[in-house]
Amino acid sequence: MILIDANALVVLLIGIIDPRLFKTHKTTSIYEEQDYYDLLAIIGDLKNLVVLPNVWTEVDNLLNNFSGNYKYIPTSGRSPTPLITQQKPTFRPS
Repeated sequence: MILIDANALVVLLIGIIDPRLFKTHKTTSIYEEQDYYDLLAIIGDLKNLVVLPNVWTEVDNLLNNFSGNYKYIPTSGRSPTPLITQQKPTFRPS
């Protein structure tokens, strides 16, 4: 199980969508395509990734300024990429 923070999740999502986008957004302009590949190597299997609800909120805020075809992912009933799958939330008592 790997817990990911907002900035790393932004790098992961942008890398999955299109690594060339790192240079086009103020939030990701400090990252390079290699940072995405390094992060993937550290994470290994994406099924081990844990994202807390507040991290999703922060990622949404950080990526709100994207425009064009990357602003909204079409809801055609299929996943935008095979790497992203719909998961049921798992709640674990603290």
